[in-house]
Amino acid sequence: MVAREMKGIVSHTEEKEKEMNDKRVCTGCDHRCEKKDVLRGQNPFKPSITVGGCPTCFAVDSMRYTCDEKDCWLSVTAGTPTAEGYKSTCNEHIPRRKTGERNESMGN
Repeated sequence: MVAREMKGIVSHTEEKEKEMNDKRVCTGCDHRCEKKDVLRGQNPFKPSITVGGCPTCFAVDSMRYTCDEKDCWLSVTAGTPTAEGYKSTCNEHIPRRKTGERNESMGN
């Protein structure tokens, strides 16, 4: 299957999907659901790609990933490696560095 990721929209490989939480939200109607409820179908223009759709308004490629934090339905804006594993979070829940902790990737 060909991978395609665009602005957090659900349209990707099954491998990537295993890494994310089960909450999704529609950008068209704000419908909230679990991953299992997202409609799935073959892209009519590129059959090797599966597209997701909203089960309420039927918009295609409208289901966004949501923050890993419990009860938060905001869209994912950041991905951060943590001691507990990789976290996909909204701006409000980005894991922060502890004071004095070095960020190796930034050279600080």
